[in-house]
Order: sequence, then C-alpha cells, then structure tokens
Amino acid sequence: MTKVQDTIVRSQREDRLPIAALVSLFTAGFITTLTEALPAGVLPRMSDALDVSESVAGQTVTIYAVATMLTAIPVAVATANWPRRRLLVVALAGFLVANLVTAFSADYTLTMVARFVAGAASGVTWSILGGYAQRIAPDAVKGRAMAFAFAGTPVALALGVPVGAFLGQIVGWQLTFGLMSVLAAVLIVWTLWKLPDVPGQEAAERLPLRSLLRIRGLRTILIVTGVYVLAHTVLYTYIAPVLAGVGLADQVQWILLVFGIASILSIWLTGVFVDRHHRRLTLLSTALFALAAVALTLWARTAIVDYAAVAA
Repeated sequence: MTKVQDTIVRSQREDRLPIAALVSLFTAGFITTLTEALPAGVLPRMSDALDVSESVAGQTVTIYAVATMLTAIPVAVATANWPRRRLLVVALAGFLVANLVTAFSADYTLTMVARFVAGAASGVTWSILGGYAQRIAPDAVKGRAMAFAFAGTPVALALGVPVGAFLGQIVGWQLTFGLMSVLAAVLIVWTLWKLPDVPGQEAAERLPLRSLLRIRGLRTILIVTGVYVLAHTVLYTYIAPVLAGVGLADQVQWILLVFGIASILSIWLTGVFVDRHHRRLTLLSTALFALAAVALTLWARTAIVDYAAVAA
C-alpha cells in the first residue's frame, strides 16, 4: 500500500475528508472553468492579436463548449475501464498543451483547434470529477467531498477570471494562457503524488446509453440545461464588449468579480433550499437570468445597472 493510499484509508476510518487528494480534483475543476471562461475577460485584446472581430474571437468559447458536448459522452464510454487517475492526467495534459498553443498562436484557425482540444479535455474532466470524489471519500462525507471537488468552478469565476482579466490588461492575454499551462503542469505532478488511483468500470457495471436516455424526464432536463447553459455562456463571453460600448471597459475585472461572488453565494443558498424547493429555484434562476439579459441589453448605461445585472 502506498503512502497516499494509506492516508486515504486512515481518513476513511476517521470519517475525514482526504483533503490533499480532493485539492487535485478541486484544481482540475478550477482549470476547466477558467480555461473556458478566460477569453471573456480578455476578448478585446485577443481579437486584436488574432486580427478578427470581437464576435469572431468570442467563438473561441463556443468551440470549447461544442467540443465538450461532442466528446464528453463518446470519450466517457470509450475510457470507462481506464483507471481514473490516468484519465484525469491525460485531460490535464490536454489543457497544458491547448493553453500553451493558445498562448503562442497568432493564427485564428490554430487557436480554434487548440480550444477544441481544451473543450474535449473539459468533457473528460467533468465526466469523472464527482464520481472520483465519492470513491475516495468515506461514506459519511461523500456529499462534502463532491462539493469540495466542484467548488473549483465558482472560485474560478469569482477569482480566476477577474484576475485573468487584470493580468490580460497588465502583461497581455498570451501570458495569462501561458500561466494556465504552468498551473496544469504543477497539477499533474500533484495528482500523481497525492491522488490515489481507482479502477474504471467493468463492462457489466455500465448502463447502456440508450437505456439511460429512456429514463423519464431525463431528455427534458438535458435540453433545458443545454439551452440555459448556452444562453449563459453567450452573455458571459461578450460581457467585455457590452461594457466597452457603454464606457465601462476598465471595470471588466470588477464586474466579473461580482459575478463570481454572486455565484458562490448562490451555490450556498441552493444547497440550503434545493431539497425542498428544487422546481421553484429552477424557475427563479431562469427568471433572474432573463431579467439580467434584458437589463444588459436595454439599460446598460450605468455601472449600478451592470453590477446588479451580473449579480442576478
């Protein structure tokens, strides 16, 4: 038994979270979200460097999402029997290479290819984070382990993207993507050191995709979630040019910071009320998003309206 596995076994006996191992999953989620959303904070400079319009540069986020959607299920099925740590390391290597190419590329087509690779790595990461966290945690704290692993997303939105936007203004957007590659390299080393390996699924344990899609209501949930995420991503991606159009280009990082903080607070509130008011929370969330989109479209003339809209 390795030292890391021994640590996890002791933590399971004591019903404690395996923090060192979960840090790896947390940071993987952080890198995934930050890689996806970072263009939103540096879009004007990115479009200038690639010699394309801001609307075209924004497609670097679209192709990331498309790659995630197209590859997540096929890759998950094809690699179901892989050891989970090996699969995560492969995904992190994908982020490392894709962000490094993005940092050095001055060609729009090459950048789009790199972003597609990053999106595919994202699909792999999201497909294993929750299950991995559960499998290395004691039964009594499996829920907390999953929350810890997925907390990298709101932290990336709250701190990572605003800091990335700030760095993009100070040292350039290319260096910001280069730093993401450095972070991915460090995380690969940490993962191999601290994250215990767990086996993949045996063929007999897998539920066929066709059977999965026959579950009542699942297709509706997938469609609604997909449309909501698409709308949210479009609005988030083009927030910089929207703000520039009303004279608030110098406040992009602060607007994104407010967005991230609101995300963290909303996740906490959701955890408190979701078991009793799931449907109401879904409807309220959709209504607030629609109101925010309308406000940014029609009334984005003052800082107060913009800050309130992104918080909503």
